[in-house]
Amino acid sequence: MDTLVQDLRYAIRTLRASPLFTLAVVATLALGIGANTAIFSVVNTVLLRPLPYPEPDRLVRIFETPPGRPDDLRSIAHPTLDDWTNLRSLEGIALYGPTSLTFASNGRPRQVSGASISQSFFAILRAKPAIGRAFTPEEYRPGGPRAVVLSDALWRDQFGADPQILERSLLLDGESFRVVGVMAPGPAFPPGAAFWTTTGLDGEYNARSARHLSALGRLAPGASLATATQELEMVERRLAERFPKQYTSYGIRVMELRERIVGAAGTPLLVLFAAVGAILLIACANVSNLVLARAAGRGREFAIRTAIGASSGRVRQQVIVESLVLAAAGATVGVLAASWALDVFRVLAADSVPRAAEISLDGRVLAATAALTVLTALLVGLIPLSRILADDLHTQLKEGGRQQTTTRGHTRLRSGLVAGQTAMAVMLLAAAGLLIRSLDRLSSVDSGVETEGVLSFNIALLPARAENTAYVVSFFRELRERLAAVPGVASVGLASRVPLSGDDHSNSFRLMGDVPVPGRERSAQDRAVSPGYFRTLGIPVRGRDFTEADGPSGLPVVIVNQTFARRYFPEVDPIGQQFIPSRAGNVPRVIVGVAGDTRQFGLDTPAEPEFYIPHAQDPWPWLSVLVRSTIEPRGLVPALEQAVWSLDPDLPLTAVRTMNEMRVATLAARRLNTLLLSIFAAVALALAVVGTYAVMANVVAERTREVGIRLALGARPAEVLRLVAGRGLRVGALGAILGLGGALAAGQALRRLLFGVSATDPITLSAVALVIGAAVLLASYLPARRAARVDPIITLRAE
Repeated sequence: MDTLVQDLRYAIRTLRASPLFTLAVVATLALGIGANTAIFSVVNTVLLRPLPYPEPDRLVRIFETPPGRPDDLRSIAHPTLDDWTNLRSLEGIALYGPTSLTFASNGRPRQVSGASISQSFFAILRAKPAIGRAFTPEEYRPGGPRAVVLSDALWRDQFGADPQILERSLLLDGESFRVVGVMAPGPAFPPGAAFWTTTGLDGEYNARSARHLSALGRLAPGASLATATQELEMVERRLAERFPKQYTSYGIRVMELRERIVGAAGTPLLVLFAAVGAILLIACANVSNLVLARAAGRGREFAIRTAIGASSGRVRQQVIVESLVLAAAGATVGVLAASWALDVFRVLAADSVPRAAEISLDGRVLAATAALTVLTALLVGLIPLSRILADDLHTQLKEGGRQQTTTRGHTRLRSGLVAGQTAMAVMLLAAAGLLIRSLDRLSSVDSGVETEGVLSFNIALLPARAENTAYVVSFFRELRERLAAVPGVASVGLASRVPLSGDDHSNSFRLMGDVPVPGRERSAQDRAVSPGYFRTLGIPVRGRDFTEADGPSGLPVVIVNQTFARRYFPEVDPIGQQFIPSRAGNVPRVIVGVAGDTRQFGLDTPAEPEFYIPHAQDPWPWLSVLVRSTIEPRGLVPALEQAVWSLDPDLPLTAVRTMNEMRVATLAARRLNTLLLSIFAAVALALAVVGTYAVMANVVAERTREVGIRLALGARPAEVLRLVAGRGLRVGALGAILGLGGALAAGQALRRLLFGVSATDPITLSAVALVIGAAVLLASYLPARRAARVDPIITLRAE
């Protein structure tokens, strides 16, 4: 311990005596360790950290899969839950779905999002209210007492954490609800839920064909996903015998809840994690080169220490202690930088990375950073140490004070490090280039909608008024007229679902002459839209648009999109043809128009077959309102609010956003991943250039005497320039070749993240080769130019 403390003090004094060297090393290591700490914090939270519930590994999501489509995960109908009881492989199953409630807040209507849940939901999560209680069996029954459980956040934000909130009656959606409990602080489930009510309040859930709810289960002790799947499939087969129309050929898919929450975010995060790992290796290579250059000048020091009795072990300890001090300083700065970076990342990733709000520097991350720091110190220290101990220290001692040149082994090692970091920089540049090209291709995809100048918001009638279909039709017709009269409004349209929103609502239908076969129903996305919808979004329609004449007593009509027409009417003009949708009266409808395709689930997802029914013939009580504006769309919001409140002052405008914002939101996750990987690639390139420059500059400094002699003997400066620069270019070329080989492999790993671009895209690889070639040429040219300007007279006089 005494020698360790002594070496620690000596290391600090030595490093303080070389402030530029110390600053360069600490900054480089801080960059590498900080980036790894930040990204590992994200990976740890999203992929590794257990969900914040007791025994989270036993929580599962359950889906039904339609015939012939095992990857199409469907929601569950509420009556199905009654048949999923007394299963040996599952302790329990509960259903939940999104809902919302409207109440007055500071004189303005406000809508909050929550969840409608079935019995056993809280028991499956092992969640208990912090104050109050959960729902009673009577409150779960249809027609039972109206009760609500508040989240801790809503209780504090809206009700000031009033402890007397329990048993109070709140006017929500125009109905009286009793507050029976408040949940404990922490992440809510489903994510973002501000309250919970019971599914018994919604009669829409009663039909077996109404697959609108998500299923949550908890595996029994010792049970597996496979056994739970097998048992549920047996129940599904029995249901198919009793209800062939609803269950024939339907399958079951059971997956861990965490897997469902993470979704597609895992692959991009692992790519970023690999990228920051490469940056750390590049940083270590740079630092090793710096330490090697410094060690070459300390040969006499180590020779003297050896001569007066220091063992090789003591020399090793001294070098490793210095490396640990440098790595610890770099890690300290890196962790502070990572903490700041995560604050920014949580904001940027709020809507594109699951569990983003939970990301933090916890004990696991700090322990991993500490281990990484030690590993970095060993990597940085042992590489130069191996060369120091390989040198003939006695020869160095005999040389006295003369500056020693680097041995050939040192030179090869440093050149190898430069080639390695160049290769990794090439791989990162290629990966970033592929993602940039992919994002550019995706950004140029035609969504089928003219998004510029269009504002969207949602309106939902209160339940008491939503049951009167005549009122629903007249209200939304009057609403369109009032909104159209607002100055600055060019056109108005209404729709039950909006393109690019990701909202899924499909229904079955029959072509004329089809014989119904259970389990083989045709299905397509369906929308209820008003007159003016297609004009507002700039969607072309061949045939005719809906008009005010397409009312409840009018001819049942429908408009289909081009994909629907091609698939189901491939050889005839669909206009004038008929088919029977299963909703809106289940009657034959005449196709009066063919609309252009629109992207519903993102720019990277092709348009699906879709049909549109006039809203007056399919009166939805909640709709998205689309307003095309002649001015900046958001500037219309106050006037639009007043127009809505002039009809019903209790209705809030929710989900207010422009269609341009919706388009950008579909690219948010890809933009974030591309931005981060591009930053990492730029850092890697900068480190590779700096490393190449440092090595070449050191080579020039060590070979100044040789260069002077060459010039004195008649060598021309251009020859010296080619000699020195050629060395750097050869090392860079080796690294580029290795890197391009790695880039081909990396491209294959990125295939799932690419759109419209090949994993071996020649344009990207050529651009990377040009960039890295120019960077290496610049890094080699500057030291070579200095070498070509050496004055041979001064060099020979010094000799």
